[in-house]
Amino acid sequence: GARPARRGAPAPGGAERQIVYTLTGLQRCRIESAQVLAYFLDATAEDRHDFYLSDLKAAGVPVRNIRRHIGEIDLDRLPVRLRGVHKALPPELIADIADLYWEFIDLRPEVVHSWLDNVNDRAAIAAALAGVPRIMVAGRNLNPSNFAFYQPHMDAAYKALLDLPQVI
Repeated sequence: GARPARRGAPAPGGAERQIVYTLTGLQRCRIESAQVLAYFLDATAEDRHDFYLSDLKAAGVPVRNIRRHIGEIDLDRLPVRLRGVHKALPPELIADIADLYWEFIDLRPEVVHSWLDNVNDRAAIAAALAGVPRIMVAGRNLNPSNFAFYQPHMDAAYKALLDLPQVI
């Protein structure tokens, strides 16, 4: 069967390599804190999601899996603004946004920087809901609608995010 599209993991690839270089550079600048929250850090022989993990660890960059706060959609654990729209969006999207929201509430980051289209919508929406003051959304040079991970909600999500002053 088809594997799910990888999202938010330090797997092999150009964007992932850029993440390593950026965070390694930030560690050298001795900023207060920088870390990677990722999905799927568990490695398998067939599909390595931790390809760059050793490089990040060698640079002293903390890396950990995103904690799963939301399994089945539990309305009591959803951020208030997600409760009204949870039926209009895919359940896995709502769960991912809620999980990231709770991470950002706990961490209180000044900046959230997401790097790939299949994570940008989740991370940026969660960061906006959590009140993160600066949200950086990085796309690559390819239109996401050309890939299997593309979902129709991405268009509306990007359009809504463009209207937020804290999103670049």
